[in-house]
Amino acid sequence: MRSLRKSTLILTLLAVACIVVLLVAIIINVHGLSMSAERSTNSYLRDVARQSAQVIEERLNGLVNSLRIIGDSMAHRDPQDVVGNEEFLSRKRNTSEFDALAYVSINGRALMVDEDGHFSTSDAILDRYAHSEALAETLSGKTTAGFYGDYIAFMDPIYDGDEISGVMIGVRAKTRLQNMLVNDAFDGRGFTFIIDQYGDILVRPMADDTLAGISGFLNQAVNDFAAEAEAQRNAGEEVNALDITLDTDQGTAMLLDYQALDLFDWAVVTMVAEDFLSHEVGMYMTNIVITLVVLMVIFMVMFIVLIFMQNRYQNRLESVAFADSLTGGMSLIRFQMLAEPRIQKDPEGAYALVTLNVKRFKMINRLGGSHEGDDLLRRIYRVLEENLIDDSELVAHDMADNFILLLRNNDEAELRERLGNIADDIGSISTVLPVHTSQGVYVANDADVDMIAFMDRANMARMSKADDYHSSLVFYDDDFVKQQEERVRLIGMIEQGLENDEFLVYLQPKVSPTEKRVIGAEALVRWKHPEQGMIGPNIFIPLCEQNDLIGELDEYVFEKVCKQIAEWQKKGWDPGVISVNVSGLQLKDIDFIKRYRAIADKYGVDPSMIELELTESVMFSDTEIIEAKNVLDKIHEYGFRCSMDDFGSGYSALGLLQELPIDCLKLDRSFFTGVVDNRRAQIIIEMIIRLAKRLHIHTVAEGIETDKQFAILRNMGCDMIQGFFFSPPLPMDEYADMVFVKGEIYNKKGTSNRGH
Repeated sequence: MRSLRKSTLILTLLAVACIVVLLVAIIINVHGLSMSAERSTNSYLRDVARQSAQVIEERLNGLVNSLRIIGDSMAHRDPQDVVGNEEFLSRKRNTSEFDALAYVSINGRALMVDEDGHFSTSDAILDRYAHSEALAETLSGKTTAGFYGDYIAFMDPIYDGDEISGVMIGVRAKTRLQNMLVNDAFDGRGFTFIIDQYGDILVRPMADDTLAGISGFLNQAVNDFAAEAEAQRNAGEEVNALDITLDTDQGTAMLLDYQALDLFDWAVVTMVAEDFLSHEVGMYMTNIVITLVVLMVIFMVMFIVLIFMQNRYQNRLESVAFADSLTGGMSLIRFQMLAEPRIQKDPEGAYALVTLNVKRFKMINRLGGSHEGDDLLRRIYRVLEENLIDDSELVAHDMADNFILLLRNNDEAELRERLGNIADDIGSISTVLPVHTSQGVYVANDADVDMIAFMDRANMARMSKADDYHSSLVFYDDDFVKQQEERVRLIGMIEQGLENDEFLVYLQPKVSPTEKRVIGAEALVRWKHPEQGMIGPNIFIPLCEQNDLIGELDEYVFEKVCKQIAEWQKKGWDPGVISVNVSGLQLKDIDFIKRYRAIADKYGVDPSMIELELTESVMFSDTEIIEAKNVLDKIHEYGFRCSMDDFGSGYSALGLLQELPIDCLKLDRSFFTGVVDNRRAQIIIEMIIRLAKRLHIHTVAEGIETDKQFAILRNMGCDMIQGFFFSPPLPMDEYADMVFVKGEIYNKKGTSNRGH
C-alpha cells in the first residue's frame, strides 16, 4: 500500500512537471508566433492593399467608361433639342451610377439634370466648375475628376472628329465612393482611403473617428509618401507601391501601404495596426495559456484533495485488506505478506505452516445457528492467538471454518505436542457439539516454494484425515508423500478394476421380524483384486469419494443389481426391494437418475423394485436440503423408491422427515449399542418408529446382532431387521441359494465388514 502511494505521488509530480514544461514551451512559441506575425503583417498588408487598389481602379474605370458612353451619345444629339436632351439626360441619370449629369459645349452652352432630378440650361451651371482645374484639363483633352464639397465630378472630353466639342460631367456623392473603401480584411482595425497627386485625402472611410486622432500623423505620412515617390521618379523608377510605418501619440504603430492608380494621378492608401496579426495570435495563445494554467491549478487542487483522501482512508483500506471481518484479527492476505519473507529469510525448517479446520462445522451451524458458529470461530481464533509464543509467529482466519498458523519449529516432537494441546484447548470450548479439528502441517524447508504451495501441502495433509470423527493431525513429510503415492497407485487400480469387472456386489438381507422372511436386501460392494485378493471397502470407498470415482462405482453396482434382478425374475424368483447406495456427490448431478432409469429399462426391471439410499449426513444446510428434496422428487418421478441411510449417525433433526419425501428410514447401528439396558434409548427408538409409521415411512434397523436387540425392535414394530443376527453380506449367488433355493435365514455372529 505504501509503495502504491509512493508511485501515485511520483506519477502526479511527473504530470505536474510535464504541464509546467508544456506551459513554458507554449509561452516561448507564443512569443515566436507573435514575432512571425509582425513580420507577416507587411506582406499581408501589401496583398490586401493591392487587391483594394485593383477593385477601386476597376470601379473608377467603370464610372469613366459609363460617362464616356453617355458623352458619345450626347455628341450626336442636337443641342437645340432641349426637350429631347432633358429626357435623355434624365433617363441616363436614373440608369447610371451618377447622381447628376451635365453637358457643357465648347462654346459654353450647358445642360444639366441635378441631384434632385431637375433639368436646367442656365449658364450658372458652369459657375460650379468655372474655376475648376479639372474642367480646364478636361477641355484640353484629359479625363479628370474634381471634388466639390460633398460631391465628386468626373469629367470626360467629347470629340467631334479630332476636335473637342464639349465635356460630359458625371457627379457622384462622396459617400457613395466611401462604400468602395470598406475593408473587412483587417477585422475593423484597418482603413483604406484615396489621396490625390498633391497628397490631399480625397475619400476617407465613413468610420473616420479613428482617423481623426491621427490626422496630423496621416498628413505627415502622406508627405513622406510623396517625397519618396518623387525621389523614385527622379531616379527614373516607376512608382507603383510604397509602405511606411507611422507612430501615433497613443503609442500605436501603424503600417501604411501606397498603391498608385492609373486614373487621375490618384493613389490608394491602406493602413493597419502593426500588431494586427500578432495581437490576434497573442490573444488566442493567451487564452490557451490561461486555460492551461487554470487546468494545472485544478489538477494541483485535485492532487492535494487526493492525497488528503488517500491519507484519510488509508487506515480504512488497510483494515479491509489486512483485517478479518469476523475475528478482527489478521486476514489471509496480510498473513501471506508477513509469513513469506520470514520463511525465505530462514528456510531451514525454522517455521512450520499449519492449516486447521473445524470438523462438522456445518452441523454446528445448523443446530446452533450462524451466531453460534460465528462465536465459535472467534473463540477458536483467541485460543490460537493465545498459543503463539512471540511476534515471530502468526495466525489468521481463512475462509469459513479454516485457520492458518505460522509456528516456530524447534523440534517435531515438541511441535506435535504443542498442536495436540491446541486441539485440546479448542475441544474444551463449550458448544452444541463436541469440537474436533483437523490439522495439516508442512515444515517450510525450501525457500524456492511460494506460500500457495506451502498452504496446498499443509491442506493436502489435513484433508487426508478430515473425515475422521476425532481431531486429527497430519504432517506433510516423506511418510505422507509415500502414502499419497500409494493412494494414487490405488486410484489407478480402482479405475482399472472397474474396467476389468473386479468389483463384486454382495447382498445383506432385510428380514421382516413378524413374518421372519427376507423381503429385500441392501447391495454392498467388495473388491477382489486378482493379485492382492479382497480389499476392504474402508480402503477404496474413501478414495473413490475423494477423487470423483464414487459416481462411477455407484452406477457400476446399480447395473449389476439390475442385471441380477432381471435374471432372478426370469427364474420366477421375487427378490423384493433391493436398496442401492447413492453418494452425496450425486446430488450435484440430478441427471444421474435419467441414466439409472435407462439402465433399469435396459434390463426390463421395474424401478419400484429398487430403492436408492441417500445418507443423512450430506443434508446439513438449507441449500443441501432443497437439493436433496429435488433429487427425491426426481427419484419418485422416475419410479424408484428412496430411503435415508444412517439416520441418527450424526446429529440429524427430526425436521428432515418433514422436509424430505422418503419411503424408508434406516436407523444407524449406533442407536442400538447398549439399547438393551438403556430405557431412554429404547423410548427414543420407539418414538422414531411410531413417528415414521404416522408418516407412512418404513423403518429398517441395521447392525442387529443379538436376540434381545431383535426382540426389542420386533415389539416396537420395526418393519425390517438387517444385521449379522440373520446374515452377513453374501455374494449374490450364495444369497440366491439361501433365500430362493433353501429358504433359510442364517444367524451368524461377527463383524459385518460394513461397506458401501
